[in-house]
Amino acid sequence: EFFGSEYIHLEVSETASKEIEYVLKRKDKNAKHLSEGEASVLALVYFLVKLEEDGCDKKNCLIVVDDPVDSQDSNFLFRTAGLLKRQLKDAGQLLVLTHNFEFFNLIRDWYLGKQMKDVSALFFISNNKTGTPQEVKIENLPELLKEYKSEYQYLFSRLYRYSNDLEKLDEPLVANIGRKVLEYFAGFKW
Repeated sequence: EFFGSEYIHLEVSETASKEIEYVLKRKDKNAKHLSEGEASVLALVYFLVKLEEDGCDKKNCLIVVDDPVDSQDSNFLFRTAGLLKRQLKDAGQLLVLTHNFEFFNLIRDWYLGKQMKDVSALFFISNNKTGTPQEVKIENLPELLKEYKSEYQYLFSRLYRYSNDLEKLDEPLVANIGRKVLEYFAGFKW
């Protein structure tokens, strides 16, 4: 259903020893070489099917979905967000982790929507490499990431705080944030 019946689908077949197996087909040929995005979608679909197959009562479960959009294009991002919303809307507790800002926006909008607003929370997980020992911090999502669909304001504020000695950042992160701020600025300036 996710890919469309003509694109990728499963066929049931019987082996010579009368065992039943599933064969993944793409346009009626065996699908041998999947892209990383296709493989991640199939892994997510398999996970969702196994949840129901094993008798999981989603209303009483903690379900963790870790970066389900790895290597997916924009079309798949929207489909994956829609699939999660349909399949996991009644989960007792749902944690969705992602590095993809476009996907984050889709999940954030779902969580901040009318149905989920009173029962959801958004958090920001970061790895503080400047301290000894290193630490992982879980904090409420910064307001700039809640309010804006672009991460430009948030990234700019981090650079500003770093340049005014209000926040410590490790050097590779400063360079990466600076690059992204320049990309965003150039994108809307020109």
